[in-house]
Amino acid sequence: MKNIRRWVLYSLYIIITTVFFIYHLFPSKTVKEYIAQYLCRTTADCDITIDRIKPAFPASLMFSDLHLYYLNSPLLTADEIKVTPKFSTLLRRKTTFFFKGQAYKGKIIGKIDMMEEPFSQSVLVHTNLFDIQLMDVTALQNISGQKVSGLLNGQVAYNRTEDAETINAFSQLSDLRVDLSTPILNLKSLRFRDIQTDISINNKNLIIKRCIVKGVQMDGQISGSIAIRNDIGKSSLNLTGAIKPHHLFLAGIGKGLSSIFFPKNKTGAKSLFFGVRGTFEKPSFYLK
Repeated sequence: MKNIRRWVLYSLYIIITTVFFIYHLFPSKTVKEYIAQYLCRTTADCDITIDRIKPAFPASLMFSDLHLYYLNSPLLTADEIKVTPKFSTLLRRKTTFFFKGQAYKGKIIGKIDMMEEPFSQSVLVHTNLFDIQLMDVTALQNISGQKVSGLLNGQVAYNRTEDAETINAFSQLSDLRVDLSTPILNLKSLRFRDIQTDISINNKNLIIKRCIVKGVQMDGQISGSIAIRNDIGKSSLNLTGAIKPHHLFLAGIGKGLSSIFFPKNKTGAKSLFFGVRGTFEKPSFYLK
């Protein structure tokens, strides 16, 4: 009986000591450097900074204050992300990791599949976004040049192979508000109840397959393409769309302006068809 107690105590001591040293002596700096080097080697346009990495239960890693950059522009800022491997895949060519965390006062959940072939490597990342606060997304504020607020929910799939790099994303924006730095038609802000988008990025060419807008002042839709440059502000725009104003909006801008900007179509409804060329820095709008 005494021997059993002794072995139990020894086992507990070894476990506690091992956990203590793993936690306090975890090589956070070395792991951070390895992840950054691996990311730069496999995805040349991405970069990452991590304030701290520490082990978490069970057999996971916790990343704190993580910043991911794409083409030198902020892509993701997360307070915490926990990464856990699928243990049955660790010794296989296809390795799977699950992750979840907090970002922009919302949540992100997803998984990473990494496939190792004799002469190639591929990465597939599926991400679900829940209640992301747009006000806290610095990249969006910088690119738009406006004050943007609202909630974002959606799914993003990233796939990289030796030959191509693609992103497919579906998003739903709710309670969106854009405070305009320069008023448009006497409007200082634009408000939207719901916006649904379906986009893809293939080798730095962004395709807007669908963007349907339901707003407080107007409804609309937009589609087209954006050629992404290393300097995001110089990305080329080729977009077309239509705006259908609501009656209260038309009354607010006056009968004269409404007849100029929103002529009646064949059905008698007022609408505006437009296009956007140029770049993010210097967009050029025209009416169709």
